[in-house]
Amino acid sequence: FILNFSLSAQTWLSEDCSTANGEIPPENWTSETDETASSTEVWRWDNPGNRDIPMEPPFAIFDSDYYGSGILKEEAYWISPTIDLSNANQVTLEFDHQFRYWENNQGFIQFRTDGEWHLVYNTPMNDVGFSYNSDSNQVVKHAIDLSLWLTNEPEVQIRFHYEGNWGYWWAID
Repeated sequence: FILNFSLSAQTWLSEDCSTANGEIPPENWTSETDETASSTEVWRWDNPGNRDIPMEPPFAIFDSDYYGSGILKEEAYWISPTIDLSNANQVTLEFDHQFRYWENNQGFIQFRTDGEWHLVYNTPMNDVGFSYNSDSNQVVKHAIDLSLWLTNEPEVQIRFHYEGNWGYWWAID
């Protein structure tokens, strides 16, 4: 995905996940779980369930179906490094994703500038891009204008947040 913080269309952060491996996030990024959730069910970069997702690996995926049912909820975070946007006058987050919905799973994108996380996107209560028909199975390009909140901010972080319990998956590239 690309975090396109623009000052004359300058890209301030672009992540291709090439430094990620298995459960190890890309360089300078972190992967965490909520203290009340399963600590072993984390974001991965190796498509552990071998999903037929039309993305070029490596890409980030939380594959709830791969982890199976459990007593504890799944609540995992993939968190960016801190980014200095002091000189940015336009901020857009661009990413490709596929979300497979089941009953109680959901994905969120949040940002923080002051220690508190703020919601800017949540996945709908239906599939995004996924289709049983392999000819129709796709990823969806998404762009979120974050300018209202993030222009001229010296310390910004973005996180992808997955919640569920034996749902399906959310893949991001």
